[in-house]
Amino acid sequence: GGPGPDLHLILHDDAADLYNMPDATSTVVVVMPPDAKVGITGETSGDYTQVVYADKVGWVKTTSLVTGRPMSTAACKSGSGVEHGLQPDTIRVHRVVCSAFPQITRYGGVGGGGEHATGRALDIMTKDVELGTTIATVMRAHAKELGVSQVIYRQHIWTVQMNGGGWRPMKDRGSPTANHMDHVHVSVY
Repeated sequence: GGPGPDLHLILHDDAADLYNMPDATSTVVVVMPPDAKVGITGETSGDYTQVVYADKVGWVKTTSLVTGRPMSTAACKSGSGVEHGLQPDTIRVHRVVCSAFPQITRYGGVGGGGEHATGRALDIMTKDVELGTTIATVMRAHAKELGVSQVIYRQHIWTVQMNGGGWRPMKDRGSPTANHMDHVHVSVY
C-alpha cells in the first residue's frame, strides 16, 4: 500500500534535463519544462532519481525535484492568520507548505481537540490527490528538520516512530474529512 510508482513529483522552477542514464554526460532524452509533473519509478542512483515524463523513462538530478527544494520559512504572502496559537514547528510547516505550494489557500490550525488544541497540528486542505500526495511526501522527506512526528492522508498514517512501516492504513472514521481525504494532517513534536 501507500504511494508507489505512480507518485507524482513536481520539478523545480527551472527546466531540467531527462538523461537516458544516471549521468550528466549521457544523452539528454528531453528537456522538461519548469514545474512539470513527473512520476517516479522508485529507482535512484547516486544523485539521480528515475522518473517518467511524457511516456519517457529517464534520470533527473534528485535536487531538481520538489522534494529537493530548499525549505523556505519566510512569512506567507497569504498572511499568517492560521499561525495564531500554533507551536514554532507547526508555524514552520505552514510556511514551508505555503511557499512551496502557493496553490494551497485553506489551512486548519488551532481548534477542536488533540494536537490541534495544543497548536501542534496543521491541516493542509486540498482535494487534488496528486498535490496532497506530493505535500505528504515532502513532509515525510523533511520530517527531521521540520520536527514532524506524523502525517495522515487519505486514511493512511505515517509516523517517525514506525518510519520503516511506511504508510499504514487507518480505520474508517466515517466522513471524508475525518478520513483525511480532503486534507493532509501534519503533527509536530
